[in-house]
Amino acid sequence: MKPIILIKSCNLYRGRIHDAVRDTWLRSWCSLCDYRFVVGRGSDPATLASDEIAFDVEDGYLHIGKKTQAAQRWAIAHGYDYTFQCCADTYVNVRRLLRTGFQDRDYMGVLMGVPPFCHGGFGYWLSPRAGAVVAATEYSPAYEDTFSEDGVTGIALRAHGITPVSWGQSQFSSGVSNTLLFDRFLGVVTPDNVTKHLSNRCVEFNPQWIYDAHKGMAEAAIIEEDCYKLAARMMA
Repeated sequence: MKPIILIKSCNLYRGRIHDAVRDTWLRSWCSLCDYRFVVGRGSDPATLASDEIAFDVEDGYLHIGKKTQAAQRWAIAHGYDYTFQCCADTYVNVRRLLRTGFQDRDYMGVLMGVPPFCHGGFGYWLSPRAGAVVAATEYSPAYEDTFSEDGVTGIALRAHGITPVSWGQSQFSSGVSNTLLFDRFLGVVTPDNVTKHLSNRCVEFNPQWIYDAHKGMAEAAIIEEDCYKLAARMMA
């Protein structure tokens, strides 16, 4: 099995925001799983970092579906099987992500909508079967103008008999997709968080939110370790 985390981003986020991701959850857990940042047109290839890939697609929000597809095709061509598709404003605890049981599912994440699909802000797993569908899907302009990337992906997969599976809110909490109350919520990271969506498209993204979430996750990890130690003493 050869999974990879594909972090959809844009050229505007190269620099401070990519560095914030590298300084936090990637620094803690990048040794556990390969990853790449994914951007569209507008970058000088000579300036791309070794962990950044630029594809010949539009770089804006309405065209994230094309980035998802381009990244999926790249992953398949480079021998990856399971892909975790997320965004630059997704905080990921990679250790917990790899324990979600993704290898037994085609399409897994945090569910929303009717019919349900996996929320792109929290990220979602695609199996080789689901990834092949995404790689082959034709994203029409009507889809891009009407639906968000995660909704389009859900529609494409459902058309091939692939329905989403939740990774279990009771076991794997994903925090909240924050509104304007960032300061209140960013530090709230439960011990079982897998991912956390740090923003929405209505406000300008601040890379400090990534550092704040990382601090909260570190504190939660201490609590989690203390719980394990207490349980071990009780069972001894």
